Amino acid sequence: MIVLVNLLDPEGWGTTAVDGWSIFIYPWFFVSGFVIISNERLQESIMRMRWISLAASVITWPAIDILWEALGDPSFGTWRYGLGYALYCVRAWCWLLVVFGFGRFLFGMKLLTKAPTVQSGEMAETLPPA
Repeated sequence: MIVLVNLLDPEGWGTTAVDGWSIFIYPWFFVSGFVIISNERLQESIMRMRWISLAASVITWPAIDILWEALGDPSFGTWRYGLGYALYCVRAWCWLLVVFGFGRFLFGMKLLTKAPTVQSGEMAETLPPA
């Protein structure tokens, strides 16, 4: 993702007019979500590292702002642009891992309840006659 963000020119295919990311980044997040959900070991690792992901997210948030203030708005193709957007991508992934890690923790602790299940015969009794 970092390579893709740094290779796509913001004036062309890398335009950030769609919510701050190039349109080519969204499929990357989408496919990555499927990979994460389909791999139980990866999910367990994300859950174990949720606090580290949260700390990294909180640290990179002001780091990006400080970097942008210190270096100015970098132009495409410079090392400043590459560094700034690399941090931007890392921050996005960290927040994504925070959501997955704490979400799995909450589901695992049964803090979120499931809807009651209906037995096959019960549903017919509750429906009004046709």
